[in-house]
Amino acid sequence: MTRTGHFSGQFRLLASLEVSAYHFRMDSPSPYAIWTTAAGPMGAVKSPDGLVRIVLPHYSAADLKDLLAFEYPGSAENPDEFADIADLSWAYFNGQAVGFDDVACDLPSAKTFAGRVLRACRGISYGWTRSYSWLAGAIGKPGSARAVAAALGRNPLPLVVPCHRVIHAGGAIGGFSAPGGVELKRRMLAIEENQQPTKTLPRAVGPDVLPIYPCPSDPWADSN
Repeated sequence: MTRTGHFSGQFRLLASLEVSAYHFRMDSPSPYAIWTTAAGPMGAVKSPDGLVRIVLPHYSAADLKDLLAFEYPGSAENPDEFADIADLSWAYFNGQAVGFDDVACDLPSAKTFAGRVLRACRGISYGWTRSYSWLAGAIGKPGSARAVAAALGRNPLPLVVPCHRVIHAGGAIGGFSAPGGVELKRRMLAIEENQQPTKTLPRAVGPDVLPIYPCPSDPWADSN
């Protein structure tokens, strides 16, 4: 293994461990809620500092409740705590261009690799896509695209931390670890694409290629 490959592997392992340890560190009862969207039931869990878990549409409401009870023993249902995210996600899956920037999130520390990745990803706006290598450069770790992918693969807050907007540099859609998989990722990107004004695409769009819309005045616009 090359020295570069060695450190890339270390980053991938570190990113995975950081998010995993963070996700299961809560040992006190937490509020949770389940609500309906046009795509199906969604659920979320909160800590005193904000959201710690979001489950995208995939499960039945009953199965989703069992899942959250397993992951967060002793959690208590409290829909009033989740009115903001419920309203926004309902609007999102009904095709409205909404943002989640004001939703409080309890993310891993910004001093960790995973924390930096998730915060940078959260800055990708509705209707735009970025590559894993772009995100690696954005956090000052060029060459760590695979580690970035590993961190996003353990993202506990999909949609609010919009990892569905991160694709491969060549335009291929990449993976999506949330329940629903790549097909849900495609549907979410299609929802956002339909809300965008007409634009000149930088590359052909086919079954496995999605448009990337570089932000104006973005220093990374011409990079991977």
